[in-house]
Amino acid sequence: MSHYSFFTCALASISFLAGGLVQAGDYLISNEEDYNTSIADTLGIPLSSGCAMLGTLTNWNYNFNDVKWANGGNEYDQGNLSYSQIVDIRNNFVSTLNVSSSDNGSITNGGLFSLSGSYQQPAGLTLENTPLYLMVGNGSTIDASTEIAVFVFRNTEDGSLATYPSDPNFPSSNYLDFLSRDKAAALGSEWYVECILGHNTPDGFQLIPEPATATLGLLGLAALMMRRRR
Repeated sequence: MSHYSFFTCALASISFLAGGLVQAGDYLISNEEDYNTSIADTLGIPLSSGCAMLGTLTNWNYNFNDVKWANGGNEYDQGNLSYSQIVDIRNNFVSTLNVSSSDNGSITNGGLFSLSGSYQQPAGLTLENTPLYLMVGNGSTIDASTEIAVFVFRNTEDGSLATYPSDPNFPSSNYLDFLSRDKAAALGSEWYVECILGHNTPDGFQLIPEPATATLGLLGLAALMMRRRR
C-alpha cells in the first residue's frame, strides 16, 4: 500500500475539486506529519528555520557505487571534503522547481517543511535519468545557508533512485514524503530519503557546517582550551 501525507492528499483533493488532478510534472515533498523525520543543525538542535529545495548539481555529482563525491575527475569521501568544496557544492546547486508560494520549502520549528511546485528544467542542462537532489539549508535561501545537507530519494521496495524523466510532462505527479527508510517501510510509503551529504542521527538527519560556522566553532574551542590552561 502506498502512503501519502495529509499535505499531499489535501493538495490533490483541492486540485481535483478545482476541475482536475494535480498537473503532470508537479512535485510535492513534505515531512509535516506526526511521523516527521527531524532535521538538525550542526549542534544537533532541530532547525527552527531554514529552507528545502529540489534541484540538480552542475559541476559536482555523487558516485553512488563508490559512495563518493566527484568533480573534475576526482572523487572524495564526505569526510575528506574541504570547506571550500562544500561551499562549491552548495553554489553549484540549481533549482528545478517553479515553487508554490504557499508551500515554498520554508522550514519551521522542529525542522518541518512542505515544498511543492512544477518541474522546470534549467536552461542548458539535460537532466534525463539524473537523480533528484533535495538540498536543505539553515538560511532563508540555499545561497544564504551556512550549513547544508543533500538528499536523494530511493524506492522503498527495490532501492532504485528517483530520477528526472525524459519528458517534463510525465503522466503522474510525484508525492515524496521526507522519511527515513525504516519509517517509510513501516508506513508503506513508496519513497524514502538517503542522506548523501550530512549525517544520519537516531531521529533523522544533521546538517554539516560551512567555513564560517566551522571557524567560529574552532575558535571557541581554542579559547576554551586556553582558559583551562591558565
